[in-house]
Formats: sequence, C-alpha cells, structure tokens
Amino acid sequence: MIDHELQTVDWNPGQPFYIGLAVVLLAMWFPFVPAWPTFIHMWRVEIAASVFLGATLIYLLVNGARFSFRHRISPGELQFIVLPVAAFVLWSSLSALWAPSWKSALHHSFIWTQYLVFYIIFRELLERRDGFRKLVTVFVLTLLFYAAPAIIEYCAYLAFGGATTVGMRFAKYGEQIVTILPIVLISLTRTRGKRFAIGASAVVLMWLLVFCSMGRINYFLFGSGIAAVFAALLISKRHRKYAPRFVALTALLLLALIPIHLFLIAAPSGGVPILERLNDTEATGSSNNFRKLMLSVSEEMIRANPIVGVGADNFGMQLNRYREEYGAANPADVNLANAEDAIPEHTHNEFVQIVAELGAVGGLIFAWLLAGIGIMAFRAIRLAGSGRLYAFASVLGLGMFLASSMVSSYSFRVMQNGIVFFFVLAVASKLLLKGSPLERGPEQKEISLPYRKLAFSFGVVACLGLIVYSAARVGSVIVTQRANQIETVQSALPLYELAMRLDDENPDARQNLGMRLLRTRRYNEAIPYLESAISIGRAPSAELSYLATAKSLAGDDRGAEETMASAASLYPRSPFVLTRYAALLESNGKAAYSVDMFRRAEEIDERAARTWHTLIASGPKALSEIAARDKAYAPVMDLQPKSSLYAAITDRFIKHPDEQRFSAGKLMADELH
Repeated sequence: MIDHELQTVDWNPGQPFYIGLAVVLLAMWFPFVPAWPTFIHMWRVEIAASVFLGATLIYLLVNGARFSFRHRISPGELQFIVLPVAAFVLWSSLSALWAPSWKSALHHSFIWTQYLVFYIIFRELLERRDGFRKLVTVFVLTLLFYAAPAIIEYCAYLAFGGATTVGMRFAKYGEQIVTILPIVLISLTRTRGKRFAIGASAVVLMWLLVFCSMGRINYFLFGSGIAAVFAALLISKRHRKYAPRFVALTALLLLALIPIHLFLIAAPSGGVPILERLNDTEATGSSNNFRKLMLSVSEEMIRANPIVGVGADNFGMQLNRYREEYGAANPADVNLANAEDAIPEHTHNEFVQIVAELGAVGGLIFAWLLAGIGIMAFRAIRLAGSGRLYAFASVLGLGMFLASSMVSSYSFRVMQNGIVFFFVLAVASKLLLKGSPLERGPEQKEISLPYRKLAFSFGVVACLGLIVYSAARVGSVIVTQRANQIETVQSALPLYELAMRLDDENPDARQNLGMRLLRTRRYNEAIPYLESAISIGRAPSAELSYLATAKSLAGDDRGAEETMASAASLYPRSPFVLTRYAALLESNGKAAYSVDMFRRAEEIDERAARTWHTLIASGPKALSEIAARDKAYAPVMDLQPKSSLYAAITDRFIKHPDEQRFSAGKLMADELH
C-alpha cells in the first residue's frame, strides 16, 4: 500500500486566488455596489472577505488530503501569534454571554477568526518563491485604484472650491499605506531601470493618496517611514549603496506635489488645503477635544466593567449610556460639547477600546500579541546591521500601524486594514520567528491535516456567520429604504416591521417609522419606535428632542421632561439642549428650574442660548425679524447643530401649523439675500 503522504502535492494557488484577494480589498471601490449604510459595522469588505475566504477554505477542506503545507509553525510563532489571536477570538466569543449586543460580540470574533486564517494562508504563500512578490503586488495595486479618484477629487477641489469629503472617505487607506510602505521601499531600492520607474510611480501615487486625504497622522507616519528606512540603509554596509537611489525617490515624492497644485491657479481662494487645515486651530482643537471625550467615556466604561468589559464590538452601542453617566458626573467638562449631532462608533484608540470592550482580560491577551511583536522588533534591530532589512521593514510597518491605532478609528475595525496588518505580521514572523538564529526550543512542526481541517472548519463557520450577520443587516437597510418610499405609513408598516425583524439592532428602521408617525400626529405610536432607536445608539440631541415632542403632544409631560433631562446629561454643554429643556420646564409650570437651566445655557454661550430660546418660544419667523435688527441674536441658519435646528422648527410647526408658511427654506433664501 502506498503511503498517503507520498501522494500529496504543495498547495499552490493560482491567479484566481490573488484576483479574489484583490476583489476583497477593492470592495469599497466598485461603484456599482450600492452604499447601503449599516449601523456601526461596515459590510462590503466583510461580506467580500467572507465569501472569498469561505470558498477558499471549503476547497481546502474538500481537497485537503491532496495538499501538503510547507508552513511549519515555530515555537515562537505559536506562542506569540497563533495562541494569543486564538485566545482573543475565544474571549470575544465568550463576551457574547454578558454583552448587551451578543451579535456584535460574535461579529468581533468572526472578524478576528478570519484574521487568523488570513495569517495562516499568508504564511503558507510566503514559503513560495513568488508568494511575497504576488501578495505585495496585490496590496499595492489595489491601493492605486483608490489613489486615482482621491487625486482627481482633490484637484477638482483645488480648481473649483466648494466642499469635499475626500479626507473622510480616503484617510482610512493611509493606514494601509504606512503599514506596507517600509517593505515596498526596501523592495524598490534594490531594483533598477524600468522596474524602478514602475515601482517609484506606484509609491508616488500612494504618497499622493496619503497627501490628498489630508490625514495628519498619516503625514507624520509616512514621513517617519521614509526617514527610518533611509537611516537603516545608511547603517547597513550591505545596503548603503542604495542610499542615492532612495534620495532620488524622496525628491520625486516632493516634486510630485507640484503638478497637482497647479490647479490652484484657477482656484477661487488659492489656499493650499493642508496648510489651511494645519493652521485651523479651531478644527484641530475640536478634533483633539473629541478624542479626549471618547477617552473619558471609555474610562467610565472601564471603571464600571474592569475585568470583562462591556462586550466585544459593543463600544458604539453602549457609548451613550456611559456618556450620560460621565456627563451627569462631570457637567463642566468642556469636551462634552463635542459630537452632539453625531453617532460616535469608536474611541479613536484601539488599545483603550479593547480594554473598554473586553476588560483587563482582553487587554492582557492583546498585550500578549504585542509582546510577540516587541520581541520581533528587538530581533529586527539586532539583525539590521547584518543587512536583514526586510525584517526591519516588516516590524517598522507593524509599528506604524499600531501607532496609527492610537489615534485612528480604523485600525482592526476596518477589515481591509486588518488584512494588511496580518500580511505584514506574516512577513515579520517568517523572518524573525521561524528559523531565527535566536529561536530556542523544540523543532518547528508542520500543521498536520487534522489540525488544518479543524482550523479551516472554524474559519468556514466564521465566514458563514459573518455572511449571515452582514446580509441580515444590509437586508434590513434595503427594506427600510423601500418602506421610506411608500406614500402612506400604514402601507409601509409591514416593511418596517420586516426590517426590524431582520435586524433588531437597526435604529434607522425604528427612527424612520417613528418620525413618520410623529409627522402624521400619531404621537403615542411614535414614542416606542423613537425610544428604541435611541436605546440602540442613535441619540443625537435632535433625536431626543423629537422624542420629547412626541411625549409632550401625547400628554406625557413627565416623560418629556425625563427625556430632556437625559439629553442634558448626555450633552451638558449644549446650548440647544439646555434651552430646550428650560422651555419644557417652563411650559410645565416649573419656572424656578427653568430659569436655572437657561442660566446654564447662557453661561456656555449667551448669544446662542438667547437665539435658541427665541426660536423655541416664538418660532423661526419671529427670530428672523429680531436677528435682522439685533446683533445679539444669531441668524436662524447659523444655529448649530443643524439637525437640532430642524428638530426645534419641527416642534414649532407641529404645535403651530400656521407658521409652516414661513418655512426653513424661505429662511435660507432670505438670509442669502
């Protein structure tokens, strides 16, 4: 009988695998895929990755006996990468037992399971001579697809002015670029001729994507990566000869900024956007204050749940609860003035968010993974003098990703970024853990067929779970949008109910239905839907105002007060919220409390408080007339946030239908003239 092992061949995926990986990374780029917005968790890359990875794993499970894997797990790789990531997945899954949203906890474990499987596959492909080259090519080429529209939009913005969201939409790709950049630079400096020209063009385009997205941390990290790689070339006697070529590349990066800024010749303002942004101290301060607020709320979560956390991926859904508790205890914190009309999803610090969601246990598990990266960094620095610059470049890329994670809302929460991280981690572990001269312990062991099947089976389950989860969320959004297009609420009601059954954590279905019921004067029916949307996490000040309006008109004055009291705890630095609460207290016969609340609003911004009070008490027409002759009042359309302005006007128009003839649209037209 022939030995079964003698019949196996290496698994060597062909071009379809690399094309599939490219499709996953380009899932956000394809314009024909509708941008259905799901609450907190993005779905396009997650579904694409699940389908691609699931199909790959099923193929390997069915044909596993025919294939052997070259990848041998070293003791260091097992101890510092595989085991901590597996433990992180297990703890995330267990958190579903206590997390308010068990689905989000499982979502987190599905994502990290896929990260581990991607890592194992990347490690296998890196054992092949062309695996590294093909994978780097896929990652670079996909980033170039994102670079083209970002550069075009930036140039159009320079030429024609107006508003742009290029930074908001493209900054996330900067994190991928700075992570893979050191490896690309080392590869490029060792080429010449046509290959150098092509590679340099790719690096220039990636740099322009970073530049046009105007992410300050990405600027800093890109520059730091350039400087660190150049220093490594100079230190290494073996690679010092490539330094002049690297200097030429750096000069090319700077020169590339000149052509796109020629569009400033036709620009209305003639200002350079990045200089304006860096000089915009108000915007910079607001951004920094928002991050401070998220850290404060995260600390509130950690104090309340120090050991186990609030549950994996539950930060966004639990944010308002802990913000309200923090606001009630610290009403004078000026940072609470931030994010009144937004739905914050992340803490903008991956490490703090992990501890907030998974407690000290999750934090220690993640620190276990970081310890492995730290060991590799130490080894890479020791080996850099001998010319092992790919090892140095890989840990530098990991360090850049982790540095970005301290201020970014993307990091592992954006799956394509996590995939790039685990590719670079696979490169680092191949060079610094497997077969390292510093390795100690037992011999490296092959992943046997039964263990591979077990691991891949878990991967298939994670892929199927994420497909079902994402499909249900997207399906709920689609059904909600269809319901919104139906003329009468009664006819649309079955679709809204279907949307809520598909995803019981979709706040939009509830809020949209609640608002339609409110506008058709079905106040009692609107209340539970508006309350449910707020409890899930959709709680800007405008939404709380709408709920208070519904309760007031339904005759529940006490409930309306409780709603605005909750709003005042959430947003204790909001002139709108405090003035709205004061007006409600006054109408309910609580004059003394009303005066005190309005005084708080005036202490924050006297002009805004006075303007809000006139709008709420007298309506937009009266305010417009007063503001035209008295500069102590702001014009109606200058009030911020705009969503709360429309909430206040809606409240007036419902209670005083005759004022609808003087609409917000007419206000805008009058003020423009």
